[in-house]
Amino acid sequence: MNPPFKAFEPDFENLLRVLRREKTSRPVLFEFILNLDYCREFSNYSVQPEPGSLDHFRMVIDAFKNLGYDYAPVYTWESDLLSFAKGHQDSLASRSQNQGAMITDRKSFENYPWPDARSGNYEIYHKLGEHLPDGMKLLGFSNGGVLENATDIVGFENLCMIYLLDPDLTGEIFRNIGERLIEFYSIVASMDEVGACVVNDDWGFKTQTMFPPEMMEEYVFPFTRRIVEVIHSNNKPAILHSCGNLKKVMNVIIDEP
Repeated sequence: MNPPFKAFEPDFENLLRVLRREKTSRPVLFEFILNLDYCREFSNYSVQPEPGSLDHFRMVIDAFKNLGYDYAPVYTWESDLLSFAKGHQDSLASRSQNQGAMITDRKSFENYPWPDARSGNYEIYHKLGEHLPDGMKLLGFSNGGVLENATDIVGFENLCMIYLLDPDLTGEIFRNIGERLIEFYSIVASMDEVGACVVNDDWGFKTQTMFPPEMMEEYVFPFTRRIVEVIHSNNKPAILHSCGNLKKVMNVIIDEP
């Protein structure tokens, strides 16, 4: 007679063991995010909850637990947490990275509505912590990273031109984004309900990095390093997510402490 089926019991320590390159007692699943339709299908919800509602986030937790994960991500873009205003961008089969630019020169930079990183419903993490099954933790991450937000706000081609024609303005754009993301992570990483943070940014595409490695080193990586330092200072691991070919900067990534 086969033994009765044992329900999955999450244990976040398993993911920590993977990150420490230690042996685990069972296979450990990891996925940055799942499609929300799949989350509903594998959750206890028969209909899709209102985006940004408490039930919406609880649905994600239920799905990740039911699918055998030891954590649940908080979909930041479905909340009122730190978000940088962007112009309209068509989203069909694909979207242009030149659409929706709100900063095209110094005047538009000065008029841009920079957000307050400390405003927003950070209480959501505590509320979701009350819904977490025993052994699970939340995975914290931002609504886009340093480079991804810069590209969205300025537009890819325009950012290239500003980089060549006005390095000082380029630095100010990245500083205004980077400092706010550092502040965001300083809040999220300090929460007991959050077990780890993902530093999510799109640095590349199929064949190379989005911008030359020297530009990445000058404008992007300094803020990424500080974000990681903030996460580590709260005794939490930092997990890098980036799309694209990072071959030319891989040594920088690997050699970072």
